[in-house]
Amino acid sequence: MAEIPSFICWYDCEFTNLDPRSDYLLQVGAIITDFGLREFDRYEAFIQQDLTLVIEAMNQDQWWGSRPKHRTDTLEGVRSGKTTTEVEDDLLALTEPYFSDEILDRK
Repeated sequence: MAEIPSFICWYDCEFTNLDPRSDYLLQVGAIITDFGLREFDRYEAFIQQDLTLVIEAMNQDQWWGSRPKHRTDTLEGVRSGKTTTEVEDDLLALTEPYFSDEILDRK
């Protein structure tokens, strides 16, 4: 029988927009809490993407145009961000101390 977890992992992702067929993942955040919502750990990273494609996607959405500082900060983060493989490895390392192998589907 599967173990009932003591922790919750909350994920937040920022994309250029909301269409998964044409938009790009820009940033990932995760927070580990217990069921009382006390924070135990957190992670945040920007994802490396082709800046030309990201800028093109941002230009299609007026939200980015109305927030120039956020756009600039996000583009700088993407420019110096991590690869998706690095972020995946980081997220697995973040969750490993809090969740059993069975919960992480590594039986």
